[in-house]
Amino acid sequence: MHIWQIEHYQKYFDIDTQQALERLLSSITPQQNKSYFNSTIRHNPDLYGPFWICATFIVTVAIGGNIVTYFHSPNADFQIDFSKIALSAIVTNLSLLVVNVNIYFFFFRYYIKRNEYAFLELLCIYGYRLTIFIPVSILWIMPIACLQWVLTIIASLISASVLIVTLWPAVNFGRKHLSALSMLAVLFVHSMMVVCIMLVFFHISDKNIDFTQEITTLTTMASSAKSNV
Repeated sequence: MHIWQIEHYQKYFDIDTQQALERLLSSITPQQNKSYFNSTIRHNPDLYGPFWICATFIVTVAIGGNIVTYFHSPNADFQIDFSKIALSAIVTNLSLLVVNVNIYFFFFRYYIKRNEYAFLELLCIYGYRLTIFIPVSILWIMPIACLQWVLTIIASLISASVLIVTLWPAVNFGRKHLSALSMLAVLFVHSMMVVCIMLVFFHISDKNIDFTQEITTLTTMASSAKSNV
């Protein structure tokens, strides 16, 4: 079958830099004046952007988690915990598949029965939607619990607004309240993924943080680096 041939997927990686940048920008700024899904993604989805966005997010989460563990274990040597990469990949990809499979089969196959929408089109939209969480995953390294929560909420709201504005014209058929409830369920699953990653890899209660020890550790590292110059 052609789906088992590499050539079948080659077209989904045929995208230039300008198109990739436009889609990255659109993933963090809702396109209110037009149906972005119908005008840009439909019939021209790509997997190149979502692949590298997901891969980058997984790596930044794993590296950030290792850095947080190191700073809160000052007496231990820095070691890379590769299990964090595996765990980050499992959570991210599982959420990606669960959300898209449910949208595709429930909305487009069962509920509104619109077969013209392809699964890869949804995968493209959702993959780009993770863009906002890459810089956030870097900022999560800062050991301030309230800041971590604020970053999580803001990034989730931006990501949710993009998804709603992008997909609503495509799913808004029939009973609107059912469509709205289903979209809320999708947003809930995605938000839970983000919260779980933040709590598992980065979050440390302010009560458990010894800021004196944090400052001492950073000062020692800076002095050591200066003496080696």
